[in-house]
Amino acid sequence: MNRTEIKEQSKQMLSGRWGRFALYTLLFFVLSGIFNADMRGSVRISFGNADAWRTFWTPALLWKTPIRFVCQIIFTFILYGYTQILMKTRAGLSTGAGDLFAPFTAMPQRVIGAAVIEMIIKAVYIVLLMSLSQLALFMPFLSAILSVALSLFCFILMLRLSMVPIILLENPYTTVKDAYVQSYNVMRGYTFRYFVLLLSFFGWLILGALTLGILYLWIIPYLYLSQVNFYYDIKAEQLRIQ
Repeated sequence: MNRTEIKEQSKQMLSGRWGRFALYTLLFFVLSGIFNADMRGSVRISFGNADAWRTFWTPALLWKTPIRFVCQIIFTFILYGYTQILMKTRAGLSTGAGDLFAPFTAMPQRVIGAAVIEMIIKAVYIVLLMSLSQLALFMPFLSAILSVALSLFCFILMLRLSMVPIILLENPYTTVKDAYVQSYNVMRGYTFRYFVLLLSFFGWLILGALTLGILYLWIIPYLYLSQVNFYYDIKAEQLRIQ
């Protein structure tokens, strides 16, 4: 299916359930706001700034990091729960708010493992970017080029690995390592197409911002379900090719 067909399929699956999904999304937002932690809040990237490393290694980071680590783990559980609701909707199964918390008991080790790997990838990216900021003291042009290349590489990598939650939820016997490998492989040749699908929601996201985020209660399930449908579409396409 093309992008338009995938989005239309998602709207049809949400038809008659928009109110319920608005409540799911509101709960998801509230819990995410409490537990979602972003390590970038402790890092200031400043090209050519000799104090960059001191900015990164602040004393507060020593006690904030474990707290943020735990919060990020909990947020990942909630994200997987929200994804599971969308996958059950696609399968025509009944859903409930309790599904948001199902991964806490159904697959705790694998969710934690996936969250740790993602945090490691982001941490490596930040450290490398900080290193390049030091290079800017001597070769600013080269540092800027390498930083852009690194950011582009990491962006594409995260797109390639974006199907990990769906793969882990789909198969209870898939290991975290296999899920990352499968996501990387299944997205081969489809990364740009996936990026275009996400980009097609940009206008909706702007409109949601203009409504002070209220419209996001309906946009987010539409967006996330389109991502789920995209995965199953390319998976079916690959099976047909084989």
